[in-house]
Amino acid sequence: KVAVFLLFANGALTIGIAIAAFPVFRAYSYSMALWFLAFSIVWFSMQAVDNIHILSMLSLSQQYTQGGASNPELFAALATAVRSTRRWAHYTELLVIDAWFFVFYISLFRFALVPRALAGFGMIMVIVHTTGITLPVLAGYSSVLVMAYSMTLSYLALGTWLVVKGFNEGHRPLRAEAHEVELDRG
Repeated sequence: KVAVFLLFANGALTIGIAIAAFPVFRAYSYSMALWFLAFSIVWFSMQAVDNIHILSMLSLSQQYTQGGASNPELFAALATAVRSTRRWAHYTELLVIDAWFFVFYISLFRFALVPRALAGFGMIMVIVHTTGITLPVLAGYSSVLVMAYSMTLSYLALGTWLVVKGFNEGHRPLRAEAHEVELDRG
């Protein structure tokens, strides 16, 4: 139950990150800022669904230990259904998480808020994660678990950069210029 609470907190943290980044991203593109915030809200919602499934698995296992051993076939069938449902919810959530990170990295790249090589590396690591973990499972294949750690490298690199240097906002367009650029881009 503590892990579920921490997963909720992590989902809420992404909304906090999007709110904190909103004014910075909005200075460059209002629509990108909104997309980033929207993916944060979807991430939190998907985390809630995943958490429901985790708690359902916990409840089922508790029911089994409290007398379910008298009908093990029923509990085995229920366990298979609950585990399968949780798996689909979890991998759908991972797809949303990958989308959130991709929008984040593409915003950093597009607006040059960090070195483009760093943001590009992050985008590549998200693609590696998505193609190695999320998409194979959703397509009915096994994932390549070693690819789960790909985004960790980009987290460490970007996190270190942001702690030491922060966003490169020195070239931020004026609000009127940003609006004109947004209108020009359609």
